[in-house]
Amino acid sequence: MRPFLPVLAFCLACEAELPPPAGETLDAVRAAEKPGQSAAETAPPPAESPAVPPPVEAEETPQTAVVALEPLTDAERGPSTENGRRRVGVHRNVPQPLPVEGAWIELDGKPVWRLLLRSPDAFALRLHFTEFDAGVGEVRAYEGDESRRRSEPRAYRGQGPSGDGDFWSDVFEGDTVVVEFRPGPGQAASGAPPFHLEQISHLWESPLAGF
Repeated sequence: MRPFLPVLAFCLACEAELPPPAGETLDAVRAAEKPGQSAAETAPPPAESPAVPPPVEAEETPQTAVVALEPLTDAERGPSTENGRRRVGVHRNVPQPLPVEGAWIELDGKPVWRLLLRSPDAFALRLHFTEFDAGVGEVRAYEGDESRRRSEPRAYRGQGPSGDGDFWSDVFEGDTVVVEFRPGPGQAASGAPPFHLEQISHLWESPLAGF
């Protein structure tokens, strides 16, 4: 019988560590309850969820000065042909002077003169710059419609491509062009831009249609 003694001792030790029967546990919980209060009512309330901070609003897009021409009239369009060739556009005057108040904004921490120029329903636009002298600064122009915009804006420096301050820009698709002047070191970041923009070319169809 000796071989069974260690097993019996082990079982007695396990029994001492076993939790009380379920009935005794329930009695202990009930004894701790206040009269008329159930176990569910004595449970601590669930922890409150941490307050969620309100979403941070995105910074507003800097305002841009706008020059919007009136829609092109039939009188401005004129005849459909000229000298035996099909007309695809017309020159239009830009109201003067160009805006200064509200045109200077801050982009990437630097001052920029920005103008949005619109000629309604144009297929494309060109800009006529005169007295252009950007100095060490830079004039950029790009389509107002992002879906038609090139990966890089057209940039003009010095006295322009011709070197005399008088030139026509590239062709911009759509009826809206954004023009920016970004001053260089030592240049004034206020007042009128270093050029005149008195005329645009409003194209109502592709220039190739005239050939």
